[in-house]
Amino acid sequence: MHTRYQHILCLATLILGLSACEDPIDVTLAEAEPLLVVDAWVDDRDQAQTIRVIWSQPYFEAEPLRGEENAQVLLIRDDLEVFDFSYEADGNYVWRPDDRPSLGEPGDGFALRVTVDGLEYIALAEINPVPEIDRIESQFRQEDIQYDEGYNAEFFARDIAGRTDAYWIKTFKNNVYLNKPEEINLALDAGFDQSGNTDGLIFIPPIRQNINPIPDPVEMDEEVPSPYDPGDTIRVELHSMSLDGFTYMGTIQDQLLNSFNGIFALPLINTEGNIFRDLGNDELGERILGHFNIASVSSMEHIVQE
Repeated sequence: MHTRYQHILCLATLILGLSACEDPIDVTLAEAEPLLVVDAWVDDRDQAQTIRVIWSQPYFEAEPLRGEENAQVLLIRDDLEVFDFSYEADGNYVWRPDDRPSLGEPGDGFALRVTVDGLEYIALAEINPVPEIDRIESQFRQEDIQYDEGYNAEFFARDIAGRTDAYWIKTFKNNVYLNKPEEINLALDAGFDQSGNTDGLIFIPPIRQNINPIPDPVEMDEEVPSPYDPGDTIRVELHSMSLDGFTYMGTIQDQLLNSFNGIFALPLINTEGNIFRDLGNDELGERILGHFNIASVSSMEHIVQE
């Protein structure tokens, strides 16, 4: 059995032992005014694009987030073409292709403008290019120090040379998005950061191989499930990101993984995005929650064979 599950069980035993001698504590948090959140991650594909405008809520609130129904949401391309996002439900504002198949192409710049209760908010972003995926491979591996037994996969693509690029690699198993915190797969050029001098190279193995599902912890006498089985469909998507989008998503991932530290976890903080109150006359006010990124996307599918 893989040692990481033994470590998890040992940590769980330690935490349970510590908690056995503690009294429960009821935490009362101070009331705070809801904060506006704009979740604006869109791309250049010929399909519906959604921007979500919602309000924050108390940490222990179990109700669904309240969507803002009366916002105006516009994307304005640098050639002054305007894309109007219409409200549908639950704070979702949607633009659907008609005679325009997509929002734009790499190199196009955009301004996001959101108006709520007479206040305007703005963010800027550009569509950065993304490389094509060369191939996806899958094979059966015996258990060793690196792998549990089963079918594992990796993709191959080469970073665009001569510039600093950021990517979000998204993986789907049988059309189900792999969205655990450990499965968030980010790259700067072909590596984790600029310290590795990976500009123009093939993505490094840890990034290539982070398209395998992360199993839930299992009991000592249970078998670790294979990441994939013959007949499974793997879809890998490369999404280009801005550098501030890379920092934003990296901070979110760090905070999500921090929750695994149990009693040693650090307090959560609001992640700073790139959307600001527009005061007019080229003046910006406070930063609000959320982020705006517009991506170019390349994708490939692969069926696992025996």
